[in-house]
Amino acid sequence: MPAIPSLTSADVPWRCPECHSALVTEHDGEPWCDRCEWNLDAAPASNAPSRVDRSLRRLDHKAGYDLSTTLFRTLAGKKAQPATVSLSEIALVGMTALILALLIGMTAVGLHLVITASLLGKALGLLLVAVAVVLRPRLGTARKVLSDADTITEAQAPALFAVVREVAAKVGAPMPHTIATTSRWEASTLVVGLRRRRILLLGLPFWTVLRPQERVAVLAHELGHFVNGDGSRRLALQPAVTVFGTIADLIDPRQVLAEVRDRVNGNVRPSAALLAGLVLLPVVNTVRGALLLLHMGTHALAARSSQRAEYYADDLAAQAGGSTAVVGLLDVLLLTSRLKTRIGTRARQKAGVIGWRETVENTRAEYATSAGQLRQLSIREDASIFAAHPQPGLRVRMIQAAPHREPAVVLTEVQAAAVDAELAKYEERYRREIAEHW
Repeated sequence: MPAIPSLTSADVPWRCPECHSALVTEHDGEPWCDRCEWNLDAAPASNAPSRVDRSLRRLDHKAGYDLSTTLFRTLAGKKAQPATVSLSEIALVGMTALILALLIGMTAVGLHLVITASLLGKALGLLLVAVAVVLRPRLGTARKVLSDADTITEAQAPALFAVVREVAAKVGAPMPHTIATTSRWEASTLVVGLRRRRILLLGLPFWTVLRPQERVAVLAHELGHFVNGDGSRRLALQPAVTVFGTIADLIDPRQVLAEVRDRVNGNVRPSAALLAGLVLLPVVNTVRGALLLLHMGTHALAARSSQRAEYYADDLAAQAGGSTAVVGLLDVLLLTSRLKTRIGTRARQKAGVIGWRETVENTRAEYATSAGQLRQLSIREDASIFAAHPQPGLRVRMIQAAPHREPAVVLTEVQAAAVDAELAKYEERYRREIAEHW
């Protein structure tokens, strides 16, 4: 895939109206000025199926862009602090309490109707209980999270555990209860279940292509979420930020439209119920639009604290792994779609970790001169109030705005190779999965 081309005045009939510099673009996207960032806030083109969805996406992009850039300006250059309880979070916790009370009430009424009412009443009772079950909070389970992962014990991977323990001590985080590896492009932490078990997931393709200090940085960032208490925060806010979206999905009219279209194409007469659903579509779309606006509103309230938490985790990553490593890690994330495509190609060519790492290093070198524009482009393309993370471009700027940090935890090439050797037994099986799915 070619790097972002810099357009000259000969290529486009206009220049930046603010600073008169030549504009840049990627493919057929909206041009912007990489000097003063004129038009960087332009929303990417949307292929959403309906006018309502397209309008909501434009609103989401504008709100997400404004929120993330405003938060960046508020925090840049200041000492990073853990996310504190804000007024918006208090409002969401209050909403969560009301939702939980309503769900408990629905369950109680539903069970009462099932036990005591007539047949119609029992049906209504079952419906109430079913709705309450669908809308219930999810604690998550370790079994589900680890269903496609390989759990690693300290006896199997002492070098990996030693690195994790050293990084956890540096950032003041507790050790995970479970460390596991997967074939996915990821590094993440989760807190699940009634016992709130801490899980660290390291996707082998992602972990192994990072340079040693970038591995320290990603561990410090992920373990930093245990310091932030983000698992408890997400659990407390979960009902408020999910309930309206879940209901909107349940009444999504596209299923009705698809069924009508399939029946007509198959020369089958739609049922009366389907036709009635078709007549009610404008009403359903209006209600769904209102629910989606509420869904967006609750996410907008939650997004500020979640993005602050990510900035703090990045700061911990810089303390442990060094500022240079964090910037390198974020630049790898900017190239995710390109890297996954190329690693998938190499996997189909029977290449393993060494081949993946070579591909990643070549790609990083190819895009080195375009790094600044890629970071800017992420500020536009990744803007959303549903984004728990700030855009990579803003995260890089936040690290660069802070004093430069040298690494406090140094992972040598020898130590990194020892960790790779401990994980090598998963390489061939994951290579086959990557070759099939990437």
